[in-house]
Amino acid sequence: AEPESIKLFSMVEGKMYEKNEDPLENEWFTGHPDIFIGYNIQNATEVSDIKTSWELDTFMTKLIETPDKCYECQLNVYYDLTGATTGSIAYCLVSAPSNIVESEKKALLWKMNVISEESPEYKRAAAELEKLMIFDDIDYRERVIKIPIQRNDELIAKMKAKVPIFRNWLQEFHEKHMSLYPKD
Repeated sequence: AEPESIKLFSMVEGKMYEKNEDPLENEWFTGHPDIFIGYNIQNATEVSDIKTSWELDTFMTKLIETPDKCYECQLNVYYDLTGATTGSIAYCLVSAPSNIVESEKKALLWKMNVISEESPEYKRAAAELEKLMIFDDIDYRERVIKIPIQRNDELIAKMKAKVPIFRNWLQEFHEKHMSLYPKD
């Protein structure tokens, strides 16, 4: 549902965004920002990462939660890869794809153990399920929560300093793993 989320975010922001298809890499990091503002991804001024929610419960909590530290790190990696100075995490509430809604309704039918899809109790339960998975009745502007993430050069430097440590650990792990097998 990421394309629907990007379309929704574009409508709310009043800018036409397209999914970035170019993965990036430098000496320390690799990453794939979802969308950007700038001449190209390598010279972006702003990057955003799209997070898609299919449930109202998980979406609404983003209004009161502090941003996940992992996402702060993720955005700062994108800042380092692109040169961007600003960015955000954009939580988008989009309706679940129809095949998932139908799959959930089938599971509900089996779980309820009713005679058919025409059973009144199933029809009521299926309608409630659809309300929990389809959000076309909610104003599109209320279905995006944009959380700015500040560029943190100190955090970027700390992450870069840890890369050689992680690479060393991975090398040692690999050597230990490979020592378990006989050589040809």
